[in-house]
Amino acid sequence: MKQRLPLVLLGATFALLLLVEWFAPRPLDWRPSFEDDATQPYGARVLYELLPDLLGGAEVERMERPPYLHLGDSTSTATTYFFLTDAFAPDDGEALRLYRYAERGNTVFIAAATFDGPLADTLGVETGERLRAVGRMPRDTTLTLTNPQLDRPGGFYLNEQLVSGYFVSVDTSRTVELGGAATTMTNYVRVDVGDGAFYLSAVPLAFTNYGLLGGDGAAYAAAALAYLPTQPTFWDAYAKPQRTAGSTPLRFVLAHPALRWAYFVALFGVVLLVLFRGRRWQRAVPVVAPPPNRARGFVETVGRLYHQHGDDRDLVEKKARYFLDRLRGVLNETALDFSDASRDRVARKAGVARADVDGLFDLFLRLRSASRIAAADLLDLDRRTDAFFRRLT
Repeated sequence: MKQRLPLVLLGATFALLLLVEWFAPRPLDWRPSFEDDATQPYGARVLYELLPDLLGGAEVERMERPPYLHLGDSTSTATTYFFLTDAFAPDDGEALRLYRYAERGNTVFIAAATFDGPLADTLGVETGERLRAVGRMPRDTTLTLTNPQLDRPGGFYLNEQLVSGYFVSVDTSRTVELGGAATTMTNYVRVDVGDGAFYLSAVPLAFTNYGLLGGDGAAYAAAALAYLPTQPTFWDAYAKPQRTAGSTPLRFVLAHPALRWAYFVALFGVVLLVLFRGRRWQRAVPVVAPPPNRARGFVETVGRLYHQHGDDRDLVEKKARYFLDRLRGVLNETALDFSDASRDRVARKAGVARADVDGLFDLFLRLRSASRIAAADLLDLDRRTDAFFRRLT
């Protein structure tokens, strides 16, 4: 039970933190997402639901594929591709397909705070800093439209946080100014391309939930989108900030405060568990006894048997056979006995003095022919045999 107490306390703390996070008031998420199902201030759910009416009843189709894939084999004309994001910078291949899509007589509407990459270079547009960074904008910003039928007297009042940028320069040969702010800052233009056109707005936050539901945001969005022709429209659901940043399970967990707290608490608990309890929970390494020497036990048993029966002569005979057999193996000799010729070969190959060989061999011969063998003689034979083989190794 004592070993489980830390786990119980850790689990209780984990559950308590989850409850606190679950019932805590949720702060507003002010990150620009521009997602069509997002309800946070800078989401685009309101615009997506109102878009068919704002475009004069046009059919709106949601596109989750990249424009490069959607326009790969497209031959459609008289359609609109609608982009709403924070930064628009397609690569070379996608920029080329968007340009050719507009040339065939289609319309591309892009609302983004910044325009970069090959498409911006081709259209000849350059965006500047946020207007509030210029230092000339009041708290409420007035946006105007150049078309008097769409503009209203005094302009449209929006919170300065919604007015995010403006165009520093445009290609005047094919660009028409559609709207601006602070009388000198253009933030809405049309760039004619072939039989179609690009409509570029540098105030994407004005089309978000917060922009449409406050001040003159709804009126401005309706008037600004009235420039677009009434025709089938593709809503881009791919080029969004959170979508392009990548979507992984860990990113999803870290994006939600409750899941993020749970993840870090669990990670911290695992680290503590490894540091303080890992060694205590390791199983003791069992002590494995070495296997018994059964051959030695067998020899001892046979020796006791011979000793109890008093058959010392037979024991000496077997000892002599074992001695000669082992000697043949050590010296690599096939035929050895107790003769003089064998003694010469043993002394020569083993590097032992002939006198030592004679002493051991004579002891074997004496005991084999003795009528009575004493225990001391057997012990002496065993010691001298072991000493002889130790000299050979």
